[in-house]
Amino acid sequence: MGTTDYVFISYSHGDFITDFISKLTDAGYSTVFDETISYGEEWDLKVRRQISNQRCRGLLLFMSEKSVKSNA
Repeated sequence: MGTTDYVFISYSHGDFITDFISKLTDAGYSTVFDETISYGEEWDLKVRRQISNQRCRGLLLFMSEKSVKSNA
């Protein structure tokens, strides 16, 4: 999680949001994703730690049909 403030982003890995993330980065925002956390790998606990961290300044949740059907 480091020492930099960030925005946490959660989305279905089947969705492509790279253009949106690039725009956030270009605007100077640091981002953290749930992409490195596999479901069944204490996903809930690890995400909770990231979004409750004092450095987390916001949460973006991308909802799609794929995300609703996801186990995570």
